[in-house]
Amino acid sequence: WEHIWLSNVSYDGATFHALVANDPVDTQEVKIGQEVTVAPTEISDWMYIDDGKLVGGETIRVMVERMSPEEKKEFDAAAPFKL
Repeated sequence: WEHIWLSNVSYDGATFHALVANDPVDTQEVKIGQEVTVAPTEISDWMYIDDGKLVGGETIRVMVERMSPEEKKEFDAAAPFKL
């Protein structure tokens, strides 16, 4: 069961519509850039940026906690938000 990042997300009141935003590793069912429809029950994490601060994004927070100090520094420099 692979987690897939999505972008350009919209919601029609019943399902989410989005683009696959990463290259899947364990599945060949979807490809980067592909349009997908996702039921709300299939969403395992979400995030948005509010005035430069990350809201939600629990998966990213766990990933950052597991990074080395050098990796965290690189991540902080590249990320368009602050945790």
